[in-house]
Amino acid sequence: MIEVYPGATFLAARSTRTVWHFEMIAVSGGIDCRFEGNRVEFSWIGDDDGDEKNGRGWAELGKDAKLRGRLYFHRGHDSAFVAERSKG
Repeated sequence: MIEVYPGATFLAARSTRTVWHFEMIAVSGGIDCRFEGNRVEFSWIGDDDGDEKNGRGWAELGKDAKLRGRLYFHRGHDSAFVAERSKG
């Protein structure tokens, strides 16, 4: 599990092609992703506070072990995030 801020988590299993589930504040959904080195690019489908939404995003693991990326909403806004592995 990777925590992104209080109440926001990404749950993941790493492989070359897998499906993830994520939760970030009021947004949650499934992610179809592709890994290349320390970077992942993904599309997602889910909901934002009960409204069906979808989009894309990316994330990259830095040398400081923090995951930095951006989540884009189709025809909408986007949000940057910084995450680090939870302790425990």
